[in-house]
Amino acid sequence: MLAFASPSRLWLVYLGRLVCGLSMGASTLVLPLYCDELAEDRIRGALGVYLDLNMTIGILFVYVLGAFLTVFWMSMACAAVPLVFLCTFPLMPESPVHLLAKGRHREASESMAFLRPDRDFGPEMAVMQKMVDEAAERERKRSRVYSNGVSGSPPDLSPTKESVLPAPQPPPPGPPPGPPPADPPQPPTAPTARAVCLVLGLMCFQQLCGINAIIFYTVDIFQAAGSSVSPWVATMVVGVVQVAASVVSFFVVDRLGRRVLLASSCALMAVSLVALALYFREGSPLHAWGALPVTALSVYIFFYSWGFGPLPWFMMAELLPVDAKEWGTGAAIATNWALVFLVTNTFQGFVEATGRATTYAMFSGVCLAGLAFVALLVPETKGRSQEDIQAMLQEGRLS
Repeated sequence: MLAFASPSRLWLVYLGRLVCGLSMGASTLVLPLYCDELAEDRIRGALGVYLDLNMTIGILFVYVLGAFLTVFWMSMACAAVPLVFLCTFPLMPESPVHLLAKGRHREASESMAFLRPDRDFGPEMAVMQKMVDEAAERERKRSRVYSNGVSGSPPDLSPTKESVLPAPQPPPPGPPPGPPPADPPQPPTAPTARAVCLVLGLMCFQQLCGINAIIFYTVDIFQAAGSSVSPWVATMVVGVVQVAASVVSFFVVDRLGRRVLLASSCALMAVSLVALALYFREGSPLHAWGALPVTALSVYIFFYSWGFGPLPWFMMAELLPVDAKEWGTGAAIATNWALVFLVTNTFQGFVEATGRATTYAMFSGVCLAGLAFVALLVPETKGRSQEDIQAMLQEGRLS
């Protein structure tokens, strides 16, 4: 953010924005996995909400600073946060799952002793080791391809009393044979493929519901609505609502479960977007209700931050098996940020081409499609171990 302290140098602003974007992408890739591998099953959901909770706090932080400070001082204040993180995060332990996968068992035990100081973590480490071993075995089976193109154990060619080995033959004329063919790509197993599809679906609905377009253009939306509420005040109100919803989600996600929060999130976001669409419809009698845009947006953002904001991030880590976390997480994060770019850069074009009412109605339709996706396909992972979750994916169960 220090580059924004010199707005007169445009190339520095572009460079700073690029670095911030790369850093944000990297953090959303690593943090859900890190929290998932450190957390106990009973509080994994609450810890998973931390990522979105801190995002919402950061958005509110910038809203408030933007109303009172210049770009220079706002940039300085924002730059202080990652500096504090840089100084304090090295004190945190490494993921025990990562250490076990690397064969560093003593360090994994030390990490667990730090995380579970008053508990016997032996059984939990045994489960982690079993998961790592099973993932490694699946990876070995996928890559075990012989030059004859047959996977599995090679045939036993050792001589016996009943067999006589033929005399060695001279090599055939012509150029020497080349190297064996490369290993063909191996498809993921059925539960892994299902997990990846679920994660990609959650990421798609998280962004296609229009959240970042609305967050980025909050002031413009209120100005277009001609609301009696000051746009800057309304923006800060929306930010407070977003933080409040994330806090509520933190306390209820491991009680109500993932499916309840996701389904209610989609349903009530759809209702609030329909209200916005009706308000912006030409000649609508709702124009007399000046507080409607603030109310509808607050409801929309509350229920986004209640469900579809935080849950896809940590459900990505819950659903993907150990041997698919690297490439599966990378695909999910790339999809998510590509859709952020797509939605935010096409929002104004949609508004100009079709009008605000049609644009919000389209986002509402996406939310209803997300509701059907959750109801029909997304399993309940509350309080379940990785073994249980993978068994559910294997059997196609939702609970």
